[in-house]
Amino acid sequence: MRVIHVYFDAAQNSVTVLPAAEVVFAGDQVVWEVSATDHSIAQVEFEGKKKTKFSFGGSTKASHSQKLVKGKTQIHGVAPPVNRGTSARYEYTVRGTRGKGKPPIELDPVIIIVPPE
Repeated sequence: MRVIHVYFDAAQNSVTVLPAAEVVFAGDQVVWEVSATDHSIAQVEFEGKKKTKFSFGGSTKASHSQKLVKGKTQIHGVAPPVNRGTSARYEYTVRGTRGKGKPPIELDPVIIIVPPE
């Protein structure tokens, strides 16, 4: 299982994803630990940019969103399969939505998916 940390800083209007690029095995579980510096970030959304999709709770839709409770949430996903001997570059947008007409805070990190050993 891989853990990816997502930090929203509404005061700085920024989001940080650590590690910035992660390598995971196809079929492995990935947990995104999401936190925000204040409660203005109400929801986090993941939007895939490729046909290779993560499974979030069994769903392989192009996007997944989840509410933050007291500035925190966990999102569980499973890396998609890849053909043996190849790898896939999974590009997605992580977006924190805010209320009161403020624009979302977003970033486009990368996950490299490799076949299981």
